[in-house]
Amino acid sequence: MGGISLLNEYEDTAIKAIDEKSEELRSISLQIHENPELGGEEEFAHNLLVTYLKDQAFVAEFSSKGGKGRVVSFNSE
Repeated sequence: MGGISLLNEYEDTAIKAIDEKSEELRSISLQIHENPELGGEEEFAHNLLVTYLKDQAFVAEFSSKGGKGRVVSFNSE
């Protein structure tokens, strides 16, 4: 059962982090939507996202017992 409660703790942490950034991310999403660009030529979206991420300070870490385990990463524009 310890694994399930740890998973719930991770899920709660992820949901809280997403909720805290929701308004900022929605603004970015709307700006990208309002400035459509052709595939491979996304300069506005690129610059907007890079500027936003440069202002964020975060570290992603993962560890598991014995170095065995799965890592899931979700990256989205």
